[in-house]
Amino acid sequence: MYTYVFVGRPDGTELVNPGQPSLEGKNLIDTTDVNGQPFVRDYIAAAEKNGSAWVNYYWYKPGQNEPARKRTYVRTVQSEGTTYIIGSGFYPQ
Repeated sequence: MYTYVFVGRPDGTELVNPGQPSLEGKNLIDTTDVNGQPFVRDYIAAAEKNGSAWVNYYWYKPGQNEPARKRTYVRTVQSEGTTYIIGSGFYPQ
């Protein structure tokens, strides 16, 4: 199983992504999966509404070119007056 932690801001900017470092510093708020699901917008909204949430979408496993189903847990974290979205997901078989 491949998993990693990612960190972003509520505006959709990816701050840390060890699985796909090329995304760091980019705003992903309008990113959709292969089914058109705006999963970044969805997981941010769910985390902000509930404090934490599980979300499902299709994304690329690091090093692969085909999207796979991904299940991700996200939560909001406050640090020194700034809100972050922290997440980690896995690709179920």
